[in-house]
Amino acid sequence: MKHEVDRDVYEVELSDGSSILLTGDHGLLKRSQGDLTFTPIRYLSRNDEVIIDKYGLRSVRIRNIREVRYRGFVYDLSVKPHENFILACGLIIHNSTFGFGLEHIADGVIHLWMDNVEEAKHVKRYLIVKKMRMTNHYTGAFLLDIEPGRGIVLKKL
Repeated sequence: MKHEVDRDVYEVELSDGSSILLTGDHGLLKRSQGDLTFTPIRYLSRNDEVIIDKYGLRSVRIRNIREVRYRGFVYDLSVKPHENFILACGLIIHNSTFGFGLEHIADGVIHLWMDNVEEAKHVKRYLIVKKMRMTNHYTGAFLLDIEPGRGIVLKKL
């Protein structure tokens, strides 16, 4: 959906030199003590580590976040079924569903994704157990491989 706004948004500058404008409704994939969680931008701060997908997954630090006045169009993209997507600059974004998203009502959420094979030149798959109610599970990312005779093999990143 396209909305015309005249309001404050967040300008996020990253340690790799890239930057982006985000509304307070959107979040980034934050890494903290080995855990990966989609965190609304208003709860992120300078030096937080976020994950980007540029030539494979890697982390960068937030150099600066500041509120700026923005007058123009914003877009609320819907990417079914998980509402996550990767921008051209590599940032992994969560759509504006904080507070009422799948993570808040499901007993378990497992996120699977794959690198763009044409860019990476080989198949790389990833898995995160984002939530498993009533368990003390590992919340970091795994590299997922399918090996002959073994099936699915997970390796902690």
